[in-house]
This record gives sequence, C-alpha cells and structure tokens, in this order.
Amino acid sequence: MRRVIATIISILVILIIITPSVALAESAESTEPINIIDVGRYEGNIGASESIKFYWVLYNSGTNPYLVKINPVIINETDGMSTSVTENHIVLDPGQHQTITVTLDASQGVPTHQSNLVVNFEMKDLNSPLQAFSISKTASVSVTALFDKGGAKIFVWENNLPAPLNSIWGTFLIVLLIWIIIASIIHLIIFPLARRIARMSKFGISNRILRIIRMPTLIVITTYGLIDSLGLLPISASTHVILWQIYRIITISVIAWATYRIFNDIIIDFAEKWAKRTENGIDDVLVPLLQKIGMLIIPIFAIGAALSVVGIDLTLAVASLGVVGLVVGLAAQHSLGNLFSGLLLMLDRPFRVGDVVKLETGEICRVLKVGLRTTQLHSTFQNSIITLPNDMLANRKVENWSRPDNRHSQGTEVRVAYGTDLEKVHKLLLQVADEHPDVVKEPSKMPYVRTARLGETAVDFKLWYWVDVANMWRVASDMRIAVEKKLRQEGIEIPFPQSVVTLYDSSSRRD
Repeated sequence: MRRVIATIISILVILIIITPSVALAESAESTEPINIIDVGRYEGNIGASESIKFYWVLYNSGTNPYLVKINPVIINETDGMSTSVTENHIVLDPGQHQTITVTLDASQGVPTHQSNLVVNFEMKDLNSPLQAFSISKTASVSVTALFDKGGAKIFVWENNLPAPLNSIWGTFLIVLLIWIIIASIIHLIIFPLARRIARMSKFGISNRILRIIRMPTLIVITTYGLIDSLGLLPISASTHVILWQIYRIITISVIAWATYRIFNDIIIDFAEKWAKRTENGIDDVLVPLLQKIGMLIIPIFAIGAALSVVGIDLTLAVASLGVVGLVVGLAAQHSLGNLFSGLLLMLDRPFRVGDVVKLETGEICRVLKVGLRTTQLHSTFQNSIITLPNDMLANRKVENWSRPDNRHSQGTEVRVAYGTDLEKVHKLLLQVADEHPDVVKEPSKMPYVRTARLGETAVDFKLWYWVDVANMWRVASDMRIAVEKKLRQEGIEIPFPQSVVTLYDSSSRRD
C-alpha cells in the first residue's frame, strides 16, 4: 500500500514540474496573433473524377484586424488536378474565427500519382501594413487513375506466349479476338437457343423481345471488347476517357433504339389489339397518344444521357424547360381544359359514337367522333357537322336519347269538344297506337292516354308511346295523321279555338 501511495506522489510531482514547461512551449509556438487550427486528417485517397476537402480554422487572438490571403499550390502538379478555396481573402477582427475549406479535384484523365498540396496563409495587420507573416500547411493525397491498365496481360493472366504474341500489340490482338469470339457465341449460339426455348413456351412475347435485343447486344459487347482491348495499348488517360465516352454514347443510343422497338412493336401493338376488343372509346384515343409521347420521351432521355456523358450539365436546361412548360401551360390552358374534358368524357362516357343527343340549345345530333380536344356531331335536321369543344359538353346539360335502350318516349296531343264521350276518345287513341307497327308494345312500355287539361273551349288529351330513336320523327308524323283520321271517322269533333264577344248598348244603360 505504501509503495502505491509513493508511486502516485511521484507522478504528481513530475506532472507539476512538466506542466509549466509545456505551457511555455505552447505559448512560444502561438506567439503569432493568427492561429491556424488543424481539423481532421490531411492525407487521403481519391480516384479520378473525385475530389477531397481539407479544413483549417483561423482564429485572431490578437488586438488588431488582419487580412488573410489563402493560396493553395500543388507541388508536383499534374494535368487534370486543380484546387479551389471557399474564400481567397478574408478579414479577421480580434476574437473572430472562420473555417477555410480547400478542395482538391481530380479529372477523369488524371494518371495515378501522389499529389502534395501546400496551402500558404499570408497575414497582414490592417493597422500596421508592414507587420506581415505567413504560415504554410500541407496535405497529401494518393490519386488513382480511372484507366491505368496497360501492360501485356490477357485479362488477368500474364502473356507468356512466344514472340511476337507476347508484345503489347500481340496481346491487344489476342484480347480483341477473344471478345469477338465471345460476342459471336452469344449472337450465333446463345440467342438462337434462347429463342428456340421461348417458342416452346406459351409466352410469345419473350421470342419477340429476344429478336429485338439480339443485334443491340452484339453491338454493345463488340464495342466494349474493342475499348477494353485498346486499354492495353500505351495511350494517354485522356484518350481512354474519350474512348469510354464514345462507348457509353453508343451504348445509350443502342439501348434507346431497343427500348423504342420494344415500346412500339410490343407494348403499342398489344395495346392496339386490346383496344379493338373493347368497346371503350378512350383506349382508341389514348393508344395513339401514348405512342406519340413515347416517340418524344425516349429520344429526349437518350440525348440527355449522352450529353451528361460528355460533361454537359442539364440542370439549367431542365429548369428552363420547366419555366417554358409553365408559360405554355398558362397560354394553352383553354386547350388543356378541352384535353382533360375529353378524357373525362371518354372515362364517364355520357354518350358514345352513334348516340343521338339533344344539346342545351335544343339541337338534336348524332355523335360522330369524340376526340381529345373536340367532339364532332351530325345535326339531324340541318345535315351539317357541328364541332364543339369538349369543355362545353362536359359542363352543360346533354340529353342522350339513345340511352338506356335506344327508345324514346313521345306524345301526340289532340283536343275534343265538350260533350264528347271521353272514354271513347281514350279507346280510340289507344287503338291508333296499337295499329302502328313501329310503336313499342312491350309490357313495361305500353302506350297510354292521359286527359291533359280541361280547357276553355275543349278537352285536351295526350297519347304517350315508345318508339325507336331512329323512327321517332316519322312515327310522330304518322300518329298525328292517324289520330285525326280516326277521330274524324268516328264523328268526334276537333274544335277550333272560339271566342264569344258580347256587345252592350251603352245608351240603354244610361237610361
């Protein structure tokens, strides 16, 4: 126990002796009014087309304001390396601090190397410009090239073949030949075998997809093999970057072409066949619209992807398209309203092509075509084509005379003199309806007669009956003629409107 206590006391004595000396050393190192504090590590590893950030905190512990200039420098500067700093010049007042960020960027074509960064901080007293000093900070980064293959290797194996096959050019030709063989096997053996298996299955769509992607697959594999083989040659990293950019653009173009073929030859073809089997008119309109949208969207995405490969930023273009779309939407809001109204008409289906409708204006028309923007109607009486915007039909009253069963109820009115046997008139009118061949005689749609009004000079009757819409005007005329003829044969008077005028002698009234 005594030994432990003695040991603790000895350690405390040593700490008491060492602490003042350490404090003096730190004060000697921080005699400058601007202190630069390290934050984090100052070494790292990055690949080509990547970046790394380093941070320092600057603190003004003096009594005067200082102007600080930050100048980052790459010691062993290599093409493709660059630096940037958040602020090149800052002013620090007494007691103020600020974080400085220095970024080291590597381009796609940079080779593998060790990059040493030196950041010079030059400080100048604003109250005494002659008082100036500088401090330097360093950082080290290992950079790995994006393409740094080279050598004479067949994939991962050393080329131990006899000369001249073991040279770089010999290795290049061997690797390229291997890639051509791989592409040929896939194109001539694997794809035909897969198509034969697909024919045996009940899903014919698999065979069609294989037929479409067969040639694009050959192009992508062959192009990749060529670019990969060229990586064996002693060419610069920037040339490698350009070659791989070309490969990516070719791949994007081939994929876009195959996507469009699958979309147009399979999806749209299936949608068109499905639309022919359905009675809904919306699919007959949406399928061509979907085809046009696909023809527009697929190339746009392909072009955008190709531009991003070569480093063109599409953010500004997308934002501009958004603004243009907003302006176009505001300018074409009426047309867009008609478009959405047309879609609603196709979904709700208040009428179909061939239906007879009565508009709010009283016109009776037959529906010829329901489009996305307008609807075409055939005026029955005037024999003319009426084209109406869809929003007018969607927001107004439209009577569909062809629904629910293509039969319309209509009436024939007649007046008989007072004193006529009203029950006899009922029977005669029903007899007229029963004798006409085009009047419907079903249990739920039998003709009926109603005494409509006891007028001043006559009794009004109305004969109601059902008839097909196509025959309604002809039947209405036939029924008026038949009613007049039947009542006349039975001796029933159809009176004319009469007025009784009584004259008074005004002189006799004065007497």
